[in-house]
This record gives sequence, C-alpha cells and structure tokens, in this order.
Amino acid sequence: MVKKITREQIASWLARHGAGRNRLMWRLVHTVSPVLAGMVVTFTEAMQPQNQLVWFYTQAVNAGDVQEVLVRISEMINRAPAPMGLDGYHVFLTSLGAMPGDERGLTRDKVDETLDDRPARFVRLVQGDRWHDWKRGSGPQELRAALEDYEPQPDAPVTLVQVAVTGAGVARTLRAFGAI
Repeated sequence: MVKKITREQIASWLARHGAGRNRLMWRLVHTVSPVLAGMVVTFTEAMQPQNQLVWFYTQAVNAGDVQEVLVRISEMINRAPAPMGLDGYHVFLTSLGAMPGDERGLTRDKVDETLDDRPARFVRLVQGDRWHDWKRGSGPQELRAALEDYEPQPDAPVTLVQVAVTGAGVARTLRAFGAI
C-alpha cells in the first residue's frame, strides 16, 4: 500500500531542508509548482525561531492564559513587514502529545529538549489578511476560539504556535537571494 503525500507535507519537508534559503532549489520548486514555492516561503517563515511560541502545561502555575498568548501572537502579526501589500497571515497551532515523565511536571528546558520528539496530535491553521481580517474583522476572535481548543492539557501538554506573515517571508527570501 502506497501512502499519499500531500503538498503541505512536501512543502514542510522542503522548508526544513533549506529550499526557502537556496536560490537554485527554490527556482526548481517554483518551476515545478508556483503554489508549492509559495507554501515553502510561508513554512520557512513559520519555522523561524522568532516566529514560534511554545505554550506548555504546568500544574503549579498556569502557563499563560489564552489572552496572554493572543497578545503575543498579535504583536508578531502586527510588527511583521508587508512589502508590496503582502499582508496575509498564517497561524499554525500544533497540539503535541505527552511523553513519559511529563506527569512529574514540565520545565522550559525539558520542553525544548523533547519538542521534536513529541507526537503531533492535532494541527490547525488560522489564516487571513492582516488589514481586513486581523485589524478590522473577526481574525482575533477566530484565533481566540482556536487557542481555547488547543490550550495545553495534561494529555496534550505542549502547543506549538507558529506565525508567518506572507510579506515577511517574501522579504526574507528576497534578502537571502540578494534581490533586496
């Protein structure tokens, strides 16, 4: 039986392996599929450490309520550059499962060490246009509802939040290629 691979999985793999930073590789991907090349740019931007937020469950103190996380995400979206009016945003929420030893409590160091080994339970994408949906529409309310669904719990103690603004990804790619 052959497992079908989605273009999202291909774009994610390409982004992890540097297709968004290598001019020749990106041109090859763009020649094959411009849509896939756009997804690679978005995923590359979302994988940047400054665009990631790790939200985890602790028993002693609440890890941060939904409002606090929403404020941090809002700041990431609002501060990102939008050259040529490219202000679409993508917020990827990944609920990661528990690992042995989590019942003793999580610390930032333990979460960082085990982040790549944790199984993904659910993934959700909230996207829109920064000007129309985020600043003037229902974007923040949609994201708040998604964050409430993905709030860390004992059985899914870590939520990885990745934010990408299309314009910031395009600007980063153009800088990497020496175009700007």
